[in-house]
Amino acid sequence: MQEFLEVAASNSSPKKDIENETNGLKLISGLEVTENDIRQALELDYLVYKYDDSFQFPIEKCLEWHSINPDVYFMLKDIVEDKIIAYVNLAPITKECFDIIITGEVWDIEISEDDLLSYDFPGVYYLNFTSIVVHPDHRNVGCINKFIDAIVNKIILLSRQEIYFKAMIADAVTKEGEKFCKMFGMQKAIETKHGSKIYSVSLLPPEFKKSSKSITRLFEYYQQLEVEGE
Repeated sequence: MQEFLEVAASNSSPKKDIENETNGLKLISGLEVTENDIRQALELDYLVYKYDDSFQFPIEKCLEWHSINPDVYFMLKDIVEDKIIAYVNLAPITKECFDIIITGEVWDIEISEDDLLSYDFPGVYYLNFTSIVVHPDHRNVGCINKFIDAIVNKIILLSRQEIYFKAMIADAVTKEGEKFCKMFGMQKAIETKHGSKIYSVSLLPPEFKKSSKSITRLFEYYQQLEVEGE
C-alpha cells in the first residue's frame, strides 16, 4: 500500500479532515467521523477485546468525547464496504487524569468528560491512547504505520497552533496494543489491577526511540522545540 497521508505544514487547521485514500481505504478523523463510524468502532472493540459489558465504552460516552474534541478519533475506512476496519482514540487529558492513569488503578472507561480537553487554547497537554483496534483480517505493519504517520503529522500540525504535548500514556490490553506502544517508543510503567499494562513516554523533552522515519521526524522536531525553549 502506498503512503496515503501527507499533511501540508502551512495554512493547516488541527481540525481539518484528512482526505487521502488508497486502494479503497481512507483515513478519516475530526468532523469527518460520523456516529455510524463510532458505532462500528465499538463493534470492533467487542470483536477484538471480547470485553465484559462492564468495561465497554457506551456509545453515549464516545459521542460526548467526539463532541468535546472531534480530533480524538483516527479511523481507517473501507470506502467500498463503508466499513471501519481500524481506529485509534487519542485523547488529550488533564495532568490530574494522567497522574491517576499511570498508577494503574483506573480503567479507561472511568475517565470522565471533565478529564477530556479540547484544543481551544495554546498550551501544554497530555495525551492518552484510549484504544487502538485493528480488525483481525487487516492486521499488518502497513496499517499500524499509517496510524503512526497520522499521529505524528497531527502533533506537528498542532504545534503550529502553539499546542504541545508533555507526555503520552496508554493502557495496553492486548499484545497488539503493546506492540503499538513499543513502536512509538513508549516504556512500560506498571501492570494494572485489571490485568493490562500502562505504557508512557515523555515528549518534552523527547525520550522515545527513533524506531521509524516518521517517529524520528517527531523526535527531531520536538527536540528542536526543547532547544528553542531553553
